[in-house]
Amino acid sequence: MATLATQPTEKARKIRMVGRNVKTRPAASRPAVEIPTEEIAARAFELFCERGGSDGHDVEDWLQAERELTLRRRRATADS
Repeated sequence: MATLATQPTEKARKIRMVGRNVKTRPAASRPAVEIPTEEIAARAFELFCERGGSDGHDVEDWLQAERELTLRRRRATADS
């Protein structure tokens, strides 16, 4: 018998169900992109400033900066 601690929550069940429908390319088909931490930090700070300097979004800003810079690098590599 499963205890309360081992039973998956409704949210966890929904996440698993949604995850089954997500189609992603295998990691091998996407080239690894190395971005210096300083570049990510600079872009994250720009996002912070663009938002008016409101606190509490540091992780979101960092991840957004990583996504933007990775996309730029991949496009630049593809255009070469």
